[in-house]
Amino acid sequence: MVFHLVDADNWDLNEADAIYYTDACLFGMGFWLPRISVGFQCVVKERKTSFFLKAYAVICALSHASQDLGAPHRVVIYTDNTNTVQMFNSLHAKPDYNPILLTAVNIAITSVISSGSFMSGVLNVVADALSRFKNGVAVNAALV
Repeated sequence: MVFHLVDADNWDLNEADAIYYTDACLFGMGFWLPRISVGFQCVVKERKTSFFLKAYAVICALSHASQDLGAPHRVVIYTDNTNTVQMFNSLHAKPDYNPILLTAVNIAITSVISSGSFMSGVLNVVADALSRFKNGVAVNAALV
């Protein structure tokens, strides 16, 4: 499942300028950029649903992409949560999740991101390990 945010043009995944893998659990979030082998993680202290945190991890990656690359670019963000992809695909969510969608659209409009694709169904070993603070597992998986 692919969703192109803002730009409606079709492009192949091989044309992506940045690829992010995201994941979250009830106590942490993380994302990983395999191109430069860099990962980010944070502790979650507020009680939120897993779905909310996975969607928020996507926003974190999108925000990083908006600041990371200097020219208009295409971004692919992988998540293992189909509901998250569907939320961004439809730009429709329950009221509690609308701030996440508004943030995504705001980032896309005000940044250099020409389009973003949100994809599900990917084995997310590194991002999963980062979200759970299993850094040794993340490093080993990134080296494979």
